[in-house]
Amino acid sequence: MSGLVPRADLPCPTHLLDTGEQAIWWGRPDPWRYAIRLSWWRLTLGFIIAVTIAFVVGRALKFETTYDMLLLIALLVVGVASISLPFRRYAEAKIVIYLLTDKRAVVVKKYAEMSTRLERIALVEWRAAGRNLGDVLFMDHEFTTENGERRIARDGFVGIANSKEIAQEMRRLQAAAS
Repeated sequence: MSGLVPRADLPCPTHLLDTGEQAIWWGRPDPWRYAIRLSWWRLTLGFIIAVTIAFVVGRALKFETTYDMLLLIALLVVGVASISLPFRRYAEAKIVIYLLTDKRAVVVKKYAEMSTRLERIALVEWRAAGRNLGDVLFMDHEFTTENGERRIARDGFVGIANSKEIAQEMRRLQAAAS
């Protein structure tokens, strides 16, 4: 039996359990860790665009062509969307649910429920994030970049407390399931 303690403020999500499954641990991510891990590069891009807009507007407040105005509006929209993304991710983190059972690892986000059987997980990776927070990564998503390169993005339980212990328990359960 596991020594993991689930969050006391979050009732067990029994609606996610399959027949005969036992919930080992469940929780939610730390909202700021979740927001920054998933959107740090977009925040950086948004900041660069915002500084560019401020420079352009500061240099010349007159727009000589419609093209100049459309370019400024497009940059403004992309900049604001990029800068606001961490705040949207912060709000999303409050409804994300993580569940580890004796047979599966489940991630429930706003519009998706992703479930992975423990015996199908190739690698359980633990990454420390400070303040007793970390990531337990076990899902691989393959994607193709704009220049045609195939890459793999890792996902899983992002920004959780006691992540090292959860990763160890997941490995133990994975070995038992194989």
